[in-house]
Amino acid sequence: MTIGQRGSEVGSRESGVGSREWGVEPPPTSRVATGRAVLPLLAVMLVALLALFEREWRYGEIFSPADLVFQFYPWAHDAPRTPAANPTRSDEAFYHQPLMASHFARLRQGELPDYDDTRLSGVPAFFNGLDVGRAFSPFSLPYYLLPSEDAVNWYGPLRLLVAAMAMWLFLRDLGAGPVAAAAAGVAYGLNGHFLMWLSAPMPTVAAWLPLVLRQVRRCVRRGAWLDVAGLALAIGALLLGTYLATTLVCLFGAGAYALAELWIATLQVGTPLRGVRHHEVTSVGDGSVTSVGRAIGALLAGGVLGLCVGAVALWPMLAALRGSPASIRVMSPEGAPWANLATLALPDFWGSPLRGNWWHPDATANYPEHVAYFGVVVALLAGFSLVARLSRELSAVRWTFVALTGIALTRAYGGIPGRWLVLLPGQSQSNPLRWYALAACGLAVLAGLGVHAWIAEPDRRRRAWHLAGPLLVGAALAAITAAALLTFLPDLRIHRLQPFERGQVLRFAVIAAGSLLVMGVGTWMADERRRRACGFLLVALAAADLIQAHRGFNPSVPRDQYYPITDSLDWLRERSSETRIAPVDTAADLIEGHVWGMYGLSTVTGFDFHGDADYQHYMRLAQEPPGTDAAARPATWDYVGLRRETLDLRMLGVLGARYIVTAPLDLTPRAGGYAPIGRMLDGRTVTFTIPVRHDGVRGVDFLVATYARHNRGVWRWTVTTDDGHVVSRGSVDQATLRDNDWWRLTWAPLEQSAGRSLIVVIRSEGSDYDSSATILATGTPSALGTTLRIDDVADPRSLWFRTFSTAPDRFGEAALVRAGDLDIYRNPYARSRAWFAHRVNVADPSLHASAMHTQPFDTARDAWLSSPPSQEPSTTARVTSVSLDDDSRTIGVDAPDGGVLVIGDRAHSGWEVSIDGRAVPWQVADAVLIGVAVPPGSRTVTMRFRQPSVRPALGLTLLTVCGIAFASLRLVRRTRSSPAPGA
Repeated sequence: MTIGQRGSEVGSRESGVGSREWGVEPPPTSRVATGRAVLPLLAVMLVALLALFEREWRYGEIFSPADLVFQFYPWAHDAPRTPAANPTRSDEAFYHQPLMASHFARLRQGELPDYDDTRLSGVPAFFNGLDVGRAFSPFSLPYYLLPSEDAVNWYGPLRLLVAAMAMWLFLRDLGAGPVAAAAAGVAYGLNGHFLMWLSAPMPTVAAWLPLVLRQVRRCVRRGAWLDVAGLALAIGALLLGTYLATTLVCLFGAGAYALAELWIATLQVGTPLRGVRHHEVTSVGDGSVTSVGRAIGALLAGGVLGLCVGAVALWPMLAALRGSPASIRVMSPEGAPWANLATLALPDFWGSPLRGNWWHPDATANYPEHVAYFGVVVALLAGFSLVARLSRELSAVRWTFVALTGIALTRAYGGIPGRWLVLLPGQSQSNPLRWYALAACGLAVLAGLGVHAWIAEPDRRRRAWHLAGPLLVGAALAAITAAALLTFLPDLRIHRLQPFERGQVLRFAVIAAGSLLVMGVGTWMADERRRRACGFLLVALAAADLIQAHRGFNPSVPRDQYYPITDSLDWLRERSSETRIAPVDTAADLIEGHVWGMYGLSTVTGFDFHGDADYQHYMRLAQEPPGTDAAARPATWDYVGLRRETLDLRMLGVLGARYIVTAPLDLTPRAGGYAPIGRMLDGRTVTFTIPVRHDGVRGVDFLVATYARHNRGVWRWTVTTDDGHVVSRGSVDQATLRDNDWWRLTWAPLEQSAGRSLIVVIRSEGSDYDSSATILATGTPSALGTTLRIDDVADPRSLWFRTFSTAPDRFGEAALVRAGDLDIYRNPYARSRAWFAHRVNVADPSLHASAMHTQPFDTARDAWLSSPPSQEPSTTARVTSVSLDDDSRTIGVDAPDGGVLVIGDRAHSGWEVSIDGRAVPWQVADAVLIGVAVPPGSRTVTMRFRQPSVRPALGLTLLTVCGIAFASLRLVRRTRSSPAPGA
């Protein structure tokens, strides 16, 4: 007999509800019993979340990787040189968290952001329309109630807790007891894929997957309206996470599970599910299934309604992707290398950026992408389910999730059968490693079923047989790990990582042995309550294992380091109102992304998720010398920036870029490793010659190391030019030097320094071997033209240095207006946000940018239009006022003879233009802007932006949600008012 056929007394103790005869309706589960049942999960999750977010609640820090900004200018100019806690969290630091902060500030004020004026000279809000659903996701609630710096502290733990609770509900619906359901909830809520991407949208989507699975089961088993409504709301919540790759993975998993449930239904139509114990069906009635036709109808209804609930996320996203390069990109089907399976046992098999020892053989590999650690304890618990005797229905569920886990992993690793999934829509464009979400779900379900079977099995010999599953899984993990270690042993030796890997192997052995020991003790206990206690201990071990593996990966920052403002940012914020800035970043020194927008600054650069070919071509030309041409290239789904100093200031001026902004660096090494030149003993002299690129050189930093101790003595230094002129001299106490930080020498800017050299001589006095600091050099020969001599002995390397320059000559006619943590230049060709053209040229918009770049033109008078205007240009027309709102523009004009108005906003289809309240057509002007023909007279030109698909999609979502709520309330009221049978 199977477990489910052994009677109900064991199961009733496990589930906390009374026994019954097969096919008889069980007594309703009380709220008290349900509350007690969820306590094991809540207890473990509470402790785990407190440990995971300790710095947030104990020290008041902010859950954010915002310390990454200190690696870039303007912060890097004055901030201490401190490595970021996690350098891989750049997307969250530069895009996700700034977007949530800026857009939700408007949402809290009752506005729906349609237009984002802070990047790319204006784009549709929420990642070019790809991320609109984030505004309506239930997980965004903290951003409506709290400031962004407090909301992020709730955003992470809220999603983990919801994921755990959703999985707990699903396992309870399958009939698992409280401890078994807690095991599944902890395994899913704290899985490595979520913790690797805790600030990203992957958990926002996948947290709802178990709830979708639960409602799929209920639709098949009962097919009642409330089940359909629950499925629709669960799918809608999943879609509102607005991340298509993970959404497709979750919908595939839900669809496969629905097919499995329908197959079960075809075997037991209208009959009790044999072998199902009462607590397996406490929430689905008497264990019978409805007709297959009704089940299919319920699933289809729930799916269609779910798509309608999620329409506000899905519709704008698909509309934006339709014209995006992302829709035609092709991802490699290969996935992760086979050796990456070792991360199932060793979370940091490839090293870790937290330790600075990431050594993956693929130089383009990303650490969080290649971590598949779902927990050693979880994997062992899942092994229970492989050998457990379950009822036929639960066995079908088990093998369904075994198959789904296998498919997910083979898709992630490019194996068969998962590799075949590239034939599905969207899969060739999706990252295969997003399938880790489904693998985590499958392992969590298997872990819950395994613990359930192990605890509920009354036969000790059968329980002993259950241990074969964890032992088999442990052996498999050990074998694949050993194979990977042996294969890459030469690499490990080259990187000297043997002690690091030995520590991980020891960790795996201790966790696996400890878990197996608890399992063995529980196996020999006849009392089920004691087995439940052992099961609860395993749940706690699983949580501790996952938290310990990933605790440091999601950093926090003190509140005063959460995107702090600097002097130059404050200066720009005060002076660049209603204009734009053009950040020029030749060597990845400047911050990018949405961070500028957090300070009220608008840039012409940014990440182009939509892939606007015209704007990208315009920006490529804008960084070529005027008069030269550049071939058009296909649009890319990437960051659009200014990478060269040879700017066409006229083209940037047309975009309204009043200020050109760049890092104040003149020269610095970019690579070469770090090596100390040796202790600066008494009398040691270092002579270093540095070429100068620009005028206005004003300082130099050297990277020093103190050996983490208090040193004595002084360094005396002299800076001279190559003609012998002394620029600066002085001394510094070694005791004041900071370890692994910059030591700065400054002087008044040298007006004519371009093409010259600086000679820095540093002499140490008063220190010995145990009390001297050192200067760091590159590990490779210099490639910058520097020369280094140490005690008159030539050294081919370069010191680690950075020279600063005001560089007034950097951008030609753009005059330097500020030199500090940023160099800021005023563009003489900058236009206001609206102006009248005196002369127009008519050409296809694709030709505008090249014509502007290669031909002489006056930005204040000339314009290119896509078609002849209905009004002739005039020299008498003028703009009298410009008022900018978030999604609208109001422009007052005085045009006695009419004219052609050029408006400095991007030519997106969402703009509607009216003059004195009457809608008028507009056309593309100057390749990427808007041109409007204005009739004679004093007029008011109004522009309003609306993302074309957002409001219809929002209307569909609201209509569906209201309809579901209304129908559900009617059903509940009708049920309550109906007389009981036999009354």
